[in-house]
Amino acid sequence: MSDRNLMSTPGTPVGLSLEETVLSRVFVGPPYLALRPVAWQGGLLGAQARLQLRDAVGLSPEAQLLRHVALAGLCAGALAQPDDTRRHYIVQELHAVVQSAPEAGQIELSSQVVDLDQRSLRAEVHVSSGTQLLASSNVLYTVLSGEAFGRLFARRQREEAAVVPDWSRPLPAGTRTRTGDRLVREVAALPAETCAGTLFGARALPASSLVGHLTALAGELFAQPSSLMSVGLQVSDLCWAGEDLCFEVRPQEGAEEQDGRRAYAGSVHAGPHRRLVARGQLVLARSSHP
Repeated sequence: MSDRNLMSTPGTPVGLSLEETVLSRVFVGPPYLALRPVAWQGGLLGAQARLQLRDAVGLSPEAQLLRHVALAGLCAGALAQPDDTRRHYIVQELHAVVQSAPEAGQIELSSQVVDLDQRSLRAEVHVSSGTQLLASSNVLYTVLSGEAFGRLFARRQREEAAVVPDWSRPLPAGTRTRTGDRLVREVAALPAETCAGTLFGARALPASSLVGHLTALAGELFAQPSSLMSVGLQVSDLCWAGEDLCFEVRPQEGAEEQDGRRAYAGSVHAGPHRRLVARGQLVLARSSHP
């Protein structure tokens, strides 16, 4: 990539804490951004977060972990930028391997920029609990300037944004349809309070939520207690609040169950014309404890 800035690791502006610096450089914030940056040195960001057995929006610990992974990557990118201009980071690809099923409690994240230019960011993120490595991931983001962010998100601003809390409700159950090995979940009119908010009030469902709901759907096909072992997701669009959603999973073609693991192909479509939002592969394994 061109215009690299890998060696630039500016410090925090005078008078601002590390957390305040991050918030001043991105277009997202609490409650979705619940990550707490604690260290920034040599281009490496250290942060902490907490996982719950199942959080307020109904996501499993694995999906919560990926939420914080995506946030840690963009926070590192924001700090590595050569100036303090506010930018927006949209997940384009998310690849993760879960070495150990996460449990409720505190996790530590270390995030480092691999590549950065004016339009994209790639970051590596490792997650641990104490001395145990939980997951390793590689995330690619599209980087939007404030002007580009305004053009994209302002037209999606919702009137109720000021009164409806974001990131506070689980996704509605919707309807499920099974045809052979194919399982589809349809959700009408995505509620704003299930989405992550932005400074413009526009709300979209994060990539980590897409993975979480696809994983839960694949688990229904697996038909036994299971956990996510790895995921590779390509994101081509955003799911906006108010849109109809369709999640679909099926066993990966030609992939048989091996050692208690099974691969699934998943996709998400949105809107009246069912445009493709994301697609990828998930690998589930039988859980050692129900």
